[in-house]
Amino acid sequence: MTPAILLLEVTKKPSKFYRHRLEYGYTLETLKGSMKDAGMRIRVEQELRDAFVAACQKMDVPAAQVLRQHMRVIVEKAELTTANKQKNAAKVKSKQ
Repeated sequence: MTPAILLLEVTKKPSKFYRHRLEYGYTLETLKGSMKDAGMRIRVEQELRDAFVAACQKMDVPAAQVLRQHMRVIVEKAELTTANKQKNAAKVKSKQ
């Protein structure tokens, strides 16, 4: 058991949400600093939303966390694509 989990268990029983985050490597310090400062509202079909929330509940992961992880993946892919395009453009210029 990690010290962060032990500390929370001694002081109070952590919520399901925090137990999950601690099990996946978060520390108390990162949890304290992890408050989000921006929101996003999206429109989706009710059936899609319900299926997504149900799938997240089955995996015992908050839906918002899954969305944030997916957003990070998309941003990283976009950054890699931009970097690759710049690298290729530099190669073309150097060949000329």
